[in-house]
Amino acid sequence: MRRLFVLIVAATALSGAAIGVAMADPGLNDVAPHRHFINGREVGPRICDHLGEAGVQAAFNQFHANHHSHNVTGGQGPIAPGLHNEVGAELTAGGCGS
Repeated sequence: MRRLFVLIVAATALSGAAIGVAMADPGLNDVAPHRHFINGREVGPRICDHLGEAGVQAAFNQFHANHHSHNVTGGQGPIAPGLHNEVGAELTAGGCGS
């Protein structure tokens, strides 16, 4: 019985991981490095601090496409419209030197 439980939990976890990958925006173009902030705190992949590290650019592209107020070719965004309505917390951007 315990083996069956472990098998079910493992299958559920793998299915969830596959769904998460399938929901990503495929084929996004690389976005120029910059920083994102909410209420002065940096959020999202810190590409400025990790230029050239594996996977950081792809993660940054996904974050950028899904959270900025303007549409990105191939993107779904914005998935967080409350961060772009000038009420409460807002998502802002600044250069790598910010």
